[in-house]
Order: sequence, then structure tokens, then C-alpha cells
Amino acid sequence: MARILYCIITIPLLIISFSSWGESTPGFKNSELKFKHLQVEHGLSSNVTSCILQDRQGFLWFGTDAGLNRYDGFQIKTYKDGGDHKSDLSNGVIKCLFEDKQGKIWIGTERGLNCYIPETDRFNFYLSKKNDINSLSNNTITSITQDKFDNIWVGTFSGLNKLTGFSKDNEPLFKRVLHHPKISESLSNNRIFCLFTDKDGHMWVGTEGGGLNLIKADALRDGKEIFTHFIHRPNDSISIADNIIYKIYQVKDGSLYIGTDKGLSILKKKDNQYYFYNYPKTEKERKNFKEHKIYSLGQDRQKRIWIGTFGNGLLLLNPEEEKYITYKHEPYNNQSLSRDFIFSIYPSKEGIFWLATRETGIDRIDPNIQRFKHLRHIPNNKNSLSNNIIKSITEGAHGKFWFGTYGGGLNVYNPKNNTYKNYIHSTDTNSPSSNIIESIAFDHLNRLWIGTSKGLNLFDPEKEKFTRYEHDPTCKNSIANNNIWFVLPSKDKKGLWIATYNGLDKYDWEKNRFYHFKNDPNNPSSLSFNFIRAILEDDNHNLWISTWGGGLDKLDLKINKDLKKAKFEHYRHIPKDKRSISSDLVNVTFSDSKGNLWIGTQGGLNLFFKESNNFIKYT
Repeated sequence: MARILYCIITIPLLIISFSSWGESTPGFKNSELKFKHLQVEHGLSSNVTSCILQDRQGFLWFGTDAGLNRYDGFQIKTYKDGGDHKSDLSNGVIKCLFEDKQGKIWIGTERGLNCYIPETDRFNFYLSKKNDINSLSNNTITSITQDKFDNIWVGTFSGLNKLTGFSKDNEPLFKRVLHHPKISESLSNNRIFCLFTDKDGHMWVGTEGGGLNLIKADALRDGKEIFTHFIHRPNDSISIADNIIYKIYQVKDGSLYIGTDKGLSILKKKDNQYYFYNYPKTEKERKNFKEHKIYSLGQDRQKRIWIGTFGNGLLLLNPEEEKYITYKHEPYNNQSLSRDFIFSIYPSKEGIFWLATRETGIDRIDPNIQRFKHLRHIPNNKNSLSNNIIKSITEGAHGKFWFGTYGGGLNVYNPKNNTYKNYIHSTDTNSPSSNIIESIAFDHLNRLWIGTSKGLNLFDPEKEKFTRYEHDPTCKNSIANNNIWFVLPSKDKKGLWIATYNGLDKYDWEKNRFYHFKNDPNNPSSLSFNFIRAILEDDNHNLWISTWGGGLDKLDLKINKDLKKAKFEHYRHIPKDKRSISSDLVNVTFSDSKGNLWIGTQGGLNLFFKESNNFIKYT
């Protein structure tokens, strides 16, 4: 059944940049993303956001420069700097978040490490203390992880720290793990940007200037801080892309994706040896690749890699094809990325992606929602719609979509190969009667019936042949009027119902004759009004006729088997009766899956109760 659109549809240009690591990409599956924004006006304590976490209870936590925010999907609760009050945050500038295996949430700030206890809704915080080697090595906490053996590790701007336990006074005991120039297996650099524990229990450390460090699971088990270093070497194509490491992320196949100051590195393992596969691969490609600084990474259920850059937006990478799309902020599009600086990407358990952006709050994207592909007219391009005003749509055989346009004739679109074909009115009778097409519908024989402003057409898609049926004033067996508003193949598979500007017609294609139904002022059971906008046949074989001036008519086809004696029931607007239809100007009727009848009128939406013959109006 054709779906009729009683409105002008304008197809907007979707501004998305398609790119690959070295060539242009003509398309990308499910590429359209719609960004929603969560900002101060919605309850965030600040739009300067840095990190995101979803805890085991489903709460989302957002780190800002003015406190920690907990979001339940409806409301935001803010935890702010409590000064030296022991049960509050030690500082409001949040740098990182981590949930351990016990459900405690660890918060790194510019002034110390904090631990949130969900049961009490309180915090404990731990600071670096001068002359206390068992305290943190530095108060600026950049990253936190937990190893396979349940040890908490804390990265700072001045070394790595391992929480070994607590004193009798419940003070934390940290072991400082630092760079020693004379020890080759020590940490390569004390300035730490990120920590990550992989599926095999190995711990990875990203540094500023010292590259990537690895402590294997065996060494962690034995309490030995033995580091393997992965350093960028200019003439080595399989070394890491750069020595400044911002993010380490493990994808489903076990590979590590590493965001650096100069692009993306993928760490793979073969024959017990590690090697890097870098994007971009060549110096030539690097010159065209502006997204050098990669701060954040994630992977969706389609195995695409989400890449957050510092200044060049969001990249969505298809690793199999090595092609990506760039999403950037568009000043006049409030559903675009809010800013091109992305500090954190977090895929939630529900598959929704949350982005922490610089100075514009949190962005939310649900890639699971089916997106619209925009079809539009492109001037001087035959492989596009012939007109942007779409009056009717139906789906035919082989998954093709057919469009009746207002001024552009009939269009067919094949989504499998992204091709269009247009059928335009011409002096040749093997064309539509008019380029103004109001309604289209396929019958059970896969023939397309077309209602135009200049008659009824029948189109055979296999033979590409048009047959025209036009009003002939001298012939009673011709169609009642050439101005066709709606066509509907009957459920008995014997004919076609036709809504015209001058009455209702039924075409019996077996007998090749038209039956006409018009208003007769002297017959109260005749059609209420001759201008018909739409027709619906329900599962009980009732024909519902939307008239433009006479309200809603019903023809019970079970009773009215002899169409020459057809009797119509009328539902008119009665001003003082709230249970009547809201307007006699009826646009369309629709029957839902439960058999409810919905009526669109100029006076609002109506729901009709067949048992009581009453209407409820929604305006």
C-alpha cells in the first residue's frame, strides 16, 4: 500500500566529510549520526568536561573542571570540592575516573586521589605528602587502573604509584615506581598520561615523551616492576607513531589501539613478537591527515572504531576497509558535534556513545537508532530525484522504492546500487499523463497504479509500459475526473478504488468499467461530498472515504455487494457534540495494528471507536 505524504518534503544537504587514509570514499554504511547535547543548562556543573564512566549500577559519571557529576538519565547530582573535609572531594578539577572490581569509584583530580564509597555516598581522599615516601608521588592524578591481582595503580605527572595496602591508622601505603636513567627496565618517563590493563592481565603505561611501557602479567604477579619499552624510531615503519601517548584501548579482536600525538598506532602480536601498524602509513598520507592528536578511542557493536581528536572532530573508522568519516562541529546545525576537541569517548552498556568535549559539555550519540538516508534532487544530475516535493511513496519488487513527485513525474530508486530512474511526461503516450503525481500503489500483479493531475495511469515495470485512463465527457464508462488524489487496489483483487476531485470511482479491471459514486442531494445515503482526498479499506471490508467538506464516509462492502445500490454512512462534524469528528475537512485515514481507526483532519487528529461511533480529538 502506498504511503501518502500531504506535505512538501525538502531534502537537506547532510554535511559529512568522507575520507580514507589516502583516497576519497563515496559512501559509508550507517554514516549519519545525530548528536544530542548535555550542558550546564541541563544540570552539568560545568561545560568543561574531561572524562566519563558508567558504573555497575548504570549511573553515568562526568568529570568536569567544577566537580563530579552523576547522571541517572533524568537528573544530575554534583559533588564539588570540599576543601579539607575528609568525606568530600579533595578537588573539583576531575582528571580521570575508574571503577574497581569491588564497585568503588576512583577519581583522579588536580589535588589528589579520591575514592567514592557507593554505600555511604562519601569520599576518602589521599594526597602526596612531603617527606612521606609511602604517599603519592604527585597530586596531579592522570590515570588509574587495577591489575589482574587486584592492585590499584595510579599515574601522575611525576611517576607511577601502586597501592599496596593501608596502615593501622587507615592511611594508604603507596609504592612509587619511577624512571631511573641507569636502569634500562625502569619506567621510561615519569610523566604519565594513561594506564590500561588488557585481557591477558598485562599492564600498559602511556607517557609523555617516553613512548609506551609494558609490565607483563607474570611480573605483576611476582611484584616486579620490569618494563618493556616501545619507542618511536624515525626510520622504523613498525615502531609506534610517536612517543607522546594519550590513550590505550583494546578492541574485540585483542589488538591495542593507541592514540598518540601524531596519529593512531595499532599494536598486534605475531609469533610472540609485538609490532605496530600505524595510521597514516606513509609520510605523504600524514601530510593530508590533520587528525594527529588522538585523545580518545572506542569501538561500537559494528566493530567500527571511534576516534576523538584534539581540534579535528570525531573520526569513525572502518578498520576492514581502512576508511573513515570525519564529523565536525557545524555552527548552524544544533545536532552536530558540539566542539571539535574531544577529551573522552565512552561506549555505555546500552551501546550509546558519550563524548566529553572541551567547553561544550557532553555529547550523546546512539548509533543503534536507524538513520535516514537523504534522497534529494541534484541539479544537472540524472542519478538523483527529479524533484524534492514528494507526494507519495511505495515499495515495489526487488526492494525498489517508487516516488510520485509534484512536478518531477515518477521516480524509482534502487538502494542496492544507489541508482535512480525518472519517468517524465512527454508527448509520447508511453509516459505519465502528468508530472504532478498525487498517489501511487502496486496491485497483487505487481502493476503500478498512478493517480495524476491529468488522469489515471497503469504502469508495467517489467515492460516499462504506461496505459492512460482519462475522463471522456461523452463516455459514461470513463473515469469521473482527471484530477486523481488517491488510488487503492481493492482487497478482493478485482479492481481499484479511485479518489477524484469529482467523486469516488471503482474500476473493475476484469470488466474494464468504472463505477461512479457521487453526492446526490436527494439521497441521504449517497456520498456526502464529491472531493475525495483518501481511501482506506480495513480488515472488516469497510471502505473509509476521506472527503474534503463532507467529513468521513463509510461503505460496508459486505452489505453493499451491488455497488449500483451502494449506501454510505456519514460521520460529520457537529459543533456542539464533542464526540463527533473534529472537522469535515478530512485529509487521511489510517488503521493501526489493533484495528483502531485514526483520522487526520484540518481540526486535528481523531481516534474513532467503531463500537460506539464516537471520536476522541487530539489537537
